[in-house]
Amino acid sequence: MIATSALRIAAPDVAGQARLPAIMADAAWHILTRPSRELTGQLLIDEQVLRDAGVADFAPYLVTPGVEPLIDFFVEP
Repeated sequence: MIATSALRIAAPDVAGQARLPAIMADAAWHILTRPSRELTGQLLIDEQVLRDAGVADFAPYLVTPGVEPLIDFFVEP
């Protein structure tokens, strides 16, 4: 889940368990700078894109430091 104003209004009890929008921006950069043929026809999840790119520390993306983030409502664990 990405921390947005809409999330804070719709689900304030879980907003602290979201990630900052920067995770999407960083994942998008990695996607857009790879050859397109490597990614055609794939479902991409921001965290997995970053892990594949070598990112291991996701703490800077947390809204609340030390709190485990919730996965998206539509993604199975």
